[in-house]
Amino acid sequence: MSDGDLEQDVVVETPPQTQDETPITHKLWDKLLEYGDGLEPADLPRAILIHEGLGLGIALATFGACYALEPARRLAPTSWSERFQAEFAKRFPKQRGKQVTKVAVAFAEQAVIRQFARPVFIPLKLVLTARAIAILKT
Repeated sequence: MSDGDLEQDVVVETPPQTQDETPITHKLWDKLLEYGDGLEPADLPRAILIHEGLGLGIALATFGACYALEPARRLAPTSWSERFQAEFAKRFPKQRGKQVTKVAVAFAEQAVIRQFARPVFIPLKLVLTARAIAILKT
């Protein structure tokens, strides 16, 4: 047996990726490149304002949804909510009442949701910003 007999070419074929398997973030980045062709450095201040405004809008929308729908109360056991309220009352003794606790829980929930949705939100905000700048330029 020679060394040539031991060597074998192993070919691993990966299945072709269809259009449906393309992640949404790649689609958003492609849209950003498409919409961003006419942008210039002079558009940067307006783009920053639009981008940050979209971010604030998303934050307020997720906060409002979390405040109204209370996803933690629906998804987590009751003991979690009670433990959070007890910990909140211990850390902030002057802030009492269910309303303050509900606001704090909604804020924490929206922060978690926005963190998980960041791979979609950031490219989406960039695409919408580029599109808004293109519309404002015409």
